[in-house]
Formats: sequence, C-alpha cells, structure tokens
Amino acid sequence: MRQGPRRYPASDPLFSPNSNQYRPWAPPRKSAIGYGQNARPCRGDERHLKVAGRAGAGRLAALHARYQFPVESALAHPPVSAPPTMIARNLRILLAIELLLYAIGVQLLQERFHFSPGQVFALFVGLFLGARAVFAAIPFAFAWFARTPRTPAQRIGMARTFGMVWDEFAATAVLFSVIQPFERWFMRGEHVRKAAPGEHPLLLVHGYHCNRGSWWWLRHQLEAAGYCAVTMNLEPPFGDLEDHAQAIGRRVEKICETTGADQVIVVAHSLGGLAARAWLRRDGARRAAGLVTLGTPHGGSLLAKLGPGRNARQMVPGNDWLKALNRTPPPANLPVCVIGSPHDDYVMPQANLALRGARMREIPGEGHLHMLFSNRVRDALLGCLPPPARA
Repeated sequence: MRQGPRRYPASDPLFSPNSNQYRPWAPPRKSAIGYGQNARPCRGDERHLKVAGRAGAGRLAALHARYQFPVESALAHPPVSAPPTMIARNLRILLAIELLLYAIGVQLLQERFHFSPGQVFALFVGLFLGARAVFAAIPFAFAWFARTPRTPAQRIGMARTFGMVWDEFAATAVLFSVIQPFERWFMRGEHVRKAAPGEHPLLLVHGYHCNRGSWWWLRHQLEAAGYCAVTMNLEPPFGDLEDHAQAIGRRVEKICETTGADQVIVVAHSLGGLAARAWLRRDGARRAAGLVTLGTPHGGSLLAKLGPGRNARQMVPGNDWLKALNRTPPPANLPVCVIGSPHDDYVMPQANLALRGARMREIPGEGHLHMLFSNRVRDALLGCLPPPARA
C-alpha cells in the first residue's frame, strides 16, 4: 500500500518565521529533487538536498539507498513556509476595499459621462497610482519642514531630488500593493542549514507596519553574495517594542539551534533597529556578532506622532522608553554600523539616524523605503558585513 504524507514530530528543528515555534512539516506536492544551487543552502554543507514532493519515509529511504545522500539532513532542514501574517491580511483587505471603491466610482462616472473602455481603464489606473503618489509625497512634505540642515556635500540638486521621489513612489507602490500583501508567495520557504565554521547567519528584521516581504530584494542579494539570510515577522504589528525584542530573541535562539552557529548578525530596517537594540539591552549581547541598521530612527522621528500603536509612541523623540534605550548603548566590543540618508522622508529630523558609538555610512538621495531596493544601500551593507564563509 502506498504511504501517505508523514508528519514528523514537533521535536524536529523546524520553525515558522512568524511564530518562532517548532512545528510539524510534510513535504509539498509534486516530487522533485535538486542539489547544490537548487537547494539555496547556507555555505558549509558538503551536499545539499531539496525535497519538494509528497514523499513518505519509504520513498526517502529508497532515494537514500540509490543516491547515498544524507536523508536526515533533508528532513531536518526543509523549506519553511510562513502562515499568513496580520499585516499581509490587512493589506489585502484594504487593497480589495480600495479596488471596489474605485470600480464603483468609475462605473458611476461612466454612466454619467459615457466614457470609452480605454478612458475607464486609464481613470482606474490613474486613481490607483495617484493614491500611492499622494501616500509617498506626504512624508517628503513633512520631512522638508523638519529636515536637518544639510552640508554642501549632502545636497543633490533638483534632478536627483525628482529621481529620489520617483524611486520612493515606486518602492511604496510595490511594497504595499504587491509584495507585502502576498509576502507568503514572494518569500516562499526559507532553507536554513548548518553553518560553516565561523559563519554567522543574518537575521533580517523589518520596520514599522511592514512584514518580512520588505526584504524580498535584499534577501536575494545577500544570498547571491554567499550569506545565509533569515527573516521574521514582528507581530502584533502595533505592539510594544519590548515584545518585539523578545520575539527577536526567540528567533535568534532557533536560528542558532538549527544552524549550529553561536551568534548571528542582525540587519534591521527602521523600527526593527530599535527592537534589535532592545533585544541587545535585555540579553542578546551573547548571541550578537554584529548589528547593521538601515534608516533606523535611533533618536526618534516626529512622523511617529501620526502613527497608531504602542510602538509608534515609542519612536516619538524624547519619550521615556527611547531615552532609557539610548542611555544603554550597544556593547563596546560589538560591531555596529548605521546606514542612513540625509534625505530620509520618514526619519525627521534626519540627525536622529545617528547612534553614539556606531560607524555611520551616509547615502544621500535615498528615500526610507527605497533603501530596501537600492544598489548603493546593498553595497554599503555588504561593506558593513564580514566576508561570507566559504565551504
């Protein structure tokens, strides 16, 4: 009799990017086997296996007998798929409501003015993109009035300013309308495998009102450079930063247990950098090999006054939580690198990007969200990281 899918016990070292808890796993449908680059491993494994089929234990044993590959490694480190997140679900609901309202409005206008199908389509697309253009322009308007005085070297001119605004608009539209609502599809499963000697996996922590989908482009860039990059989701999305710090700690412990590494390097965007520092202050220093922040408001941001949630209140400049955090700088022996833009449209004033005792790398002409898609930010990030371990 053909065996059905087998679910392995919860003691297996598998974990969910959302819950940070172990969970059972059964291989997905359509059997296929691949080695090496198809498995997207961390460097250091001698042989890699990607199992993407509904195969039972008997099937795996037969494959082991035929090809002599380590079945235990395949069972211990399968691709992990994340359950839907609150941010992804909320963004899909908002997107559906928005499209429905546009459809109703366009239909009413068509009945009144008798638009052609082409005009109807152009109006629909114009409304959709126009809303995102307004959403991207509002932070720039606030940032202009609350900006830090710039040096001559930080000035970029009118042409580059328009290019920066356009890039930020595109990043806003792609992140909040395409990638993050469907982050489970874009991010797929993560292949977390044994680390090479001396290798430190990278934990990528997202920012405010985002999910791990925000790392879609940079994660691929880091993996292509030879790093083992793992993501997570901070939930609930408007929770306390101390709770986010605990979630980071749990995620780090699972990564170390699964990969065999003693420490990780945390790469955090925006609010994620404050949560990572809160984790370091609590008990994370022993597990941290480095910290890199991208656009993190270490001194707070005036824009946070408009955001909902406890974590937004904790980003307001001068609040008690942030003052207590800044009284405890990261450990002196921990490499800390701050990457920021003097034209950041979410962190205002931009001087609040700086962190005492950290190495600062300024990249003029980058918006807050476009940092996650920027070649210049990628190059700066790679310059802050140690070289990837070689097998």
